[in-house]
Amino acid sequence: MSLTVPGLRERLSAQFADVQQVDDSVIRFTRKAGDLPFAVYYLDIAPDLPKTQEKLTKYQDRVIGPHYFEGRKSLQWSNYLYFVTSGDRLATKDVRQAKDLIERDRSYARKFVISEEELDSVLSPTVVAPADPSPSPTILSVWKDTLVEAGLDRAILSNDNLPTRLALIESSSSKSIIKQHISPRPAPAGPPPIIRSLQLKEFRRFPLQRSFDFGTVNLIFGPNGSGKTSLLEAIELFYCGRNKRNPHSKAPYELIAALSNGRTDKAKENRRFKLFRDRNMRWYRQPEVRTNNLYLTFAQFNFLDTDAAVGLAMDKDSPTRIQNDLSKLLVGSEASKTWDAMERVFDAVASRLRELLPLRAQIAKEFNGVIQRLKESSSVLQESDSIEVRLREMLDRLRWRVSEDKKELFAGKVVESLSELLVLAQQALAIDWTESPVTLDGLTAYCRETRILVDNAEPEIARLEFLLNDVVSLAGANRNNLAALGIANEASLLIDRGMPKRLVQRSDDQRTVDTYSEWLTGLDENLLTVFSDRHLEMTVVDCHESAVQDRENSEALLLKAREEYSGFVSLRDQVVSLGQELRQIAQRITEMSVEPDECPLCHTRFGRGELQKALQYRR
Repeated sequence: MSLTVPGLRERLSAQFADVQQVDDSVIRFTRKAGDLPFAVYYLDIAPDLPKTQEKLTKYQDRVIGPHYFEGRKSLQWSNYLYFVTSGDRLATKDVRQAKDLIERDRSYARKFVISEEELDSVLSPTVVAPADPSPSPTILSVWKDTLVEAGLDRAILSNDNLPTRLALIESSSSKSIIKQHISPRPAPAGPPPIIRSLQLKEFRRFPLQRSFDFGTVNLIFGPNGSGKTSLLEAIELFYCGRNKRNPHSKAPYELIAALSNGRTDKAKENRRFKLFRDRNMRWYRQPEVRTNNLYLTFAQFNFLDTDAAVGLAMDKDSPTRIQNDLSKLLVGSEASKTWDAMERVFDAVASRLRELLPLRAQIAKEFNGVIQRLKESSSVLQESDSIEVRLREMLDRLRWRVSEDKKELFAGKVVESLSELLVLAQQALAIDWTESPVTLDGLTAYCRETRILVDNAEPEIARLEFLLNDVVSLAGANRNNLAALGIANEASLLIDRGMPKRLVQRSDDQRTVDTYSEWLTGLDENLLTVFSDRHLEMTVVDCHESAVQDRENSEALLLKAREEYSGFVSLRDQVVSLGQELRQIAQRITEMSVEPDECPLCHTRFGRGELQKALQYRR
């Protein structure tokens, strides 16, 4: 990295007036808007980054801690720390891990790890301005144009009751509607003027003070019931013509505002909708047709979540709760509800995962058992192999030639040889032998008969030789048949023992194991601890269906809770409104009463000033 501390300090001094070196490699300076400081920056060009939370905390205590409370109090929320390194080092694994650790930490300051090339964008951030100030068509504007073309714009976008809307829908088909195009007006050259003073000439009973002066930043304070909210709603009424809390109110009002450009505007209840539609277009790029919904956009961007503000005021001793309430205060009520819903869904999913962990353990156990059975089955010797080995040993002992061909051919040759041997034994038993005692005549007769037998035997010998060759062939076939018979017996035994089913089951188990292995690849074992005992007896499909059903039930409960909460909010607003009216009535009665210390309803006597104190306390 080519950047050095002296070079960085010289570069910053040309842009900022209060550049100072607070550590060996850290430069500190303040960014200002005019003469008003709004942020404190720290730039560190050290080659090494804090790689643990402990080192990062000690680093911030040393570098930022001594200067944290200097200057305006608001600057404590606007501290920024940048670690500048080279692009090559930023691409390494160690630096990326340190970057994640540093940028996740939010104590003292917002922290970033950037490359040297990104430093210019930090020192001189680019101001992005739209090239065309006119609003582009949105799905809302297209939808409104379609309603206008069909003659349904008033039926959909107005605040009429349901019977009136139905009548408008029924009558729209008989009318010829000409589509009206709203030509967007260009945005004003500068920001709109702000209110310098506001006079409540005709507007509610409270606040009692009817004229107010405003600056750039204003603090509004007072006891409950003194009219703080009413003042804010008067400002909302001046700009929008309606209040979000009670948009259908038709109470008369008259407000007079002096603006920063020297003009004075008067606001009354009979102002035309076109004023607010044009204002909504200029400020928020929201086109409207025949209605006034500016108060919705105005409330979204200008009012904070009051419930979160109350929680923030009451949780002074809980830093975590304060941080959450402050976050909800800044993002608004709708985003806060979505935030809470996401947290509840996250907790439900985490609980579900913990319940599924026992099922994962069971699957792992079954998987190990399948592997063990496969190992055992592969080590079993086939019985047919043992029979072949024994047969070959017997043939070698009898000095028979053993063929090295296939098992079927070998068995056929054995059967053939044995069949030929059996025929020869039967023929030998049928031969007539010479009788005893032997005489000359007998020998002469024997020789004569022998000669005749020899002459007769020669064709037989030739035939026997031919038959011998056949016997040899049959012996080979017999051997093959015997081997085949042994194999057939072995196959029959294996079939009786269910070996084909086991082979099919083994193939299926192997595919199942491969499938489970693909599913479990890269899976964190801790995630499967969420399985409960109830899922141990369930299949994966049943478990998935159960999880889907639980999710649907949770979504139904969430929808029901939202509906109940909406009803509760409406009821709460009615209670608050009624309570305010009751307090106003009580105050009016006491003011009209002849005896200021006597209750006009029950005629109970109070001490001097005690009745007024009680009413003020009730407010």
